[in-house]
Amino acid sequence: MKRLVLFLIIFLISTFASASDGPQLAFTRYLIAIQSATSLDDISPLLSANRLRTLSEDPEKALTRIKTEQNTMNVAKMTLLQQKTTGDRAELHFDLGDVANGVNGRRMVILIRENGEWRIDQIN
Repeated sequence: MKRLVLFLIIFLISTFASASDGPQLAFTRYLIAIQSATSLDDISPLLSANRLRTLSEDPEKALTRIKTEQNTMNVAKMTLLQQKTTGDRAELHFDLGDVANGVNGRRMVILIRENGEWRIDQIN
């Protein structure tokens, strides 16, 4: 598990090292936080109020769903294709590079800026 987290950190830092924009770094923090999260409270500061409100209806199932969602994203093969930022909304478009394993080839992450911080709003 420690090796996976270390690999994840190194990969994400190298992927986003040239990024001076906050949305990519917020998404990196989110992916790292999920690895060690044991409750929704552990990642709630990284989520938008809207996403948190939706997930808070059943926190235990929510964390399981989030971890499953992340597991479908093979971070080692993930490539940032495009970032669109307009005001307080950002879209990160990724190629997952793992279609052979039955994983949808693309993901879009929507972040919004709340109180000056980029937070995860949706992952499609």
